[in-house]
Amino acid sequence: MSPKRNKTTTNNSVGQNDRYLLGCKEIAELEVIRVLGEGQRKIAFEVKLPWGEQAVVKRCKNYTCTKSNKKRKEAKILKELQEQYGDEAAHYFGECDAPTLPMDNEDGNLDSATFTHHVKKNLSNFSVGYTAVIELGKPLLPSWKMRDRKCFAEFLTERDIEDIRNIARRYANFSKRPLLMGTVGHYSDNIFAQQYMTSIGGGEREGRIHHIDLDMVITCKDEGLEKNCTADEVLEVNCQVMAYLSNIPNLNCSFNQSSILANTKAQFLP
Repeated sequence: MSPKRNKTTTNNSVGQNDRYLLGCKEIAELEVIRVLGEGQRKIAFEVKLPWGEQAVVKRCKNYTCTKSNKKRKEAKILKELQEQYGDEAAHYFGECDAPTLPMDNEDGNLDSATFTHHVKKNLSNFSVGYTAVIELGKPLLPSWKMRDRKCFAEFLTERDIEDIRNIARRYANFSKRPLLMGTVGHYSDNIFAQQYMTSIGGGEREGRIHHIDLDMVITCKDEGLEKNCTADEVLEVNCQVMAYLSNIPNLNCSFNQSSILANTKAQFLP
């Protein structure tokens, strides 16, 4: 019997499937299967959930990542996307902000090297520090070789392209606030296939493309814009990002668009 968990609230299939969120006690006890990936600031573990499903744990590995709060922001968005879109979104299984060393002390900021040493010593100890748990999928493109991007795009199916458009649409139509995948004329790592995954495990979600690294997902307020962006304005920007991802310069993501091509020129350069 699986332990008691906090139930998510949604009108979509996640609720119908009785999906739950993990609490801190359960997250602390997750079984680590392997390290999935590790960068300068973050690390990802493959873990086994209490009911047998495999998932991904994301953790910061230094002071800078922890101080930025980007993992908390990412988890919050993933949770809210799941509440709004159900199984159409990447699955979010919970988070825990467990005790760790304070970021500040009586004399001001804690020495960053001391904090980073503490974090690295506890990377796989989920009872220390912040942990987010999300769906495990298959990387859309595991290699970071630039020449692979256009080659990868040649194999996109119509369904793949619709998945990509739907990501742009869901962010633009996000009920909390429209989400930008970049700003026109500026760099966004959301143009890279390595920031996406496909669902695994069978069923209707098998092979569906999801965006899983939300570090560079922002709002108009984040950009210091005086007015709120409309869904259509945000969708235009998001579609330009997706045009680079799919290598379809004239990709059209409009809410009533069924054709791939339109007259929008992408402006997001790698």
